[in-house]
Amino acid sequence: MQSHFSELYQRTCNALGYKERSFLKIALQRYDEVYSKDGKGVLILSAPTGYGKSLISYALYFGCLDGDKPWARVIHVLPMTSIIQDFVENIKKKLNGKIDERHIGEQHHGSPGSPFFAKRFVVTTLDTFSLNFFKLPAIEVAKQQKYHTSHFEFPRAMIYSAAVVFDEFHLFAPAKEGQSRMLTVSLAALKMLAEVGVPVIIITATMNDQLAQLIKDEVKKEAEVLYEKYCEGDDNEWETQNKKEVVVVGKTSCVHETTLELKKEKSVLIVANTVSTAIQIFEELSKHIENKEDIILLHAKLSKHDRGQAMQKLEKLKDKQNKVEKGKIVVATQLVEAGIDFSFDALITEVAPAPNIIQRVGRVARMGGKGLLYYFIVTDSELDGVYDEKHTKASYENLEKNVGKNFQPLELLKGYEMEYRLDEILKRILIEFDRYPVFTAQDTQRLYENLCGLLRESDIIMAYDSQKPDGESEVPLNEKQAKLILSRTKSYINERNEICNYELNPWSGCLSLRLQYIGAKGIVYPHEWYTPGIGLKI
Repeated sequence: MQSHFSELYQRTCNALGYKERSFLKIALQRYDEVYSKDGKGVLILSAPTGYGKSLISYALYFGCLDGDKPWARVIHVLPMTSIIQDFVENIKKKLNGKIDERHIGEQHHGSPGSPFFAKRFVVTTLDTFSLNFFKLPAIEVAKQQKYHTSHFEFPRAMIYSAAVVFDEFHLFAPAKEGQSRMLTVSLAALKMLAEVGVPVIIITATMNDQLAQLIKDEVKKEAEVLYEKYCEGDDNEWETQNKKEVVVVGKTSCVHETTLELKKEKSVLIVANTVSTAIQIFEELSKHIENKEDIILLHAKLSKHDRGQAMQKLEKLKDKQNKVEKGKIVVATQLVEAGIDFSFDALITEVAPAPNIIQRVGRVARMGGKGLLYYFIVTDSELDGVYDEKHTKASYENLEKNVGKNFQPLELLKGYEMEYRLDEILKRILIEFDRYPVFTAQDTQRLYENLCGLLRESDIIMAYDSQKPDGESEVPLNEKQAKLILSRTKSYINERNEICNYELNPWSGCLSLRLQYIGAKGIVYPHEWYTPGIGLKI
């Protein structure tokens, strides 16, 4: 089967006025060769931040419009809801006049842009994609629970007639060592897509060789896996144009003092590992900053309205090169590691594993130039928490050794090893569900109920302000956080945005499933727990 991935990429660059990237062009030419052998193949593409990897999805979209390609749409899968809106806005901006906006479907909780993946360019989360693929349509979970029926084969048909791009794939892997349900589900889907010849492209800036080898081992019986990893010298022209020097300045023991000093001449990005740390830093800095327009807070516990306001505010602070103007500060959590296209002069980051540090540094001098890197730990005696202690400690020691030197991503990755373990029983179940028609949505529903969610220990639960329970006030929570709040308010929001009493024990069973069964959109959080611009404090 003849394929045209590289030709589509060149055509897209010409149409949009973008410079072709030699590494991407060569990687896609090699993928052409692999896919042309028997109409199968998976491409793993690891390239620097800001290198233009997203153009591949645009090229696949233009390809589906030709009518002679073996895919009718492109489905772009991202790890987090919080970065989808920015990605979709970038599509509209970069393809302005070249795309029918009716073709774009932003599909996730709270945005039913294409519930069954029927549009030409679908952007979705891994949660929604996985449910749709394994026979339990995300939009019909409650319907399946109540009436034991759903249109599960329709979204599957859309997926099997698509080209699928898994973006920021490193975030599908676990932050800590051990068995990973998310990675298990991702690879089970990847295996089945590859088996029937769906074009699958995995893109990331920080793919480690162990994860790439795991993907190869899992998929090798179904299709050939091509791993293309950018190395220094692969695109000298781009490296010259975007040459950057980020100096590792060292550890700071007082984040707000360092920030205020840097603010005089630079734009500053501060990244914390937890929402609570980010809020604490933001509140301390705000005491010393007279113009509140100079500082922005971004994290997952902001309401939809406040998150949108923060992004709009940040948009106004950048130039055409996406460079944030000096004197401006953004305090954020890990959500800036993916899909946020801004460039800062300096980064102050909480110590984290190597791949996370690399992603964060990718937001400094993004289009070339000089930058500064500072790091901090919340307490001198505690380097663990969100991540494995050994990986965080290894990053810290490496950074300490390189104080005064230019930041080198490959140097930081030396010695980084993650033990990835799949849930082999779950993987086998999912593959059987996909492969055999005898299994239906009813079977996936039982599995979903037993696991309290497919990808993780529980599904995301939305929470709404008790005084304004509309979509603008929604905040995503995990199961534990939702149970804590529900035990206080004992209230939920139904499909008509009405506040109702929750009469069951919040701590009993799987809350996300119970809420879906009674037709709840989410729970209610106390109005006084939410501070505008700061977020929900739990």
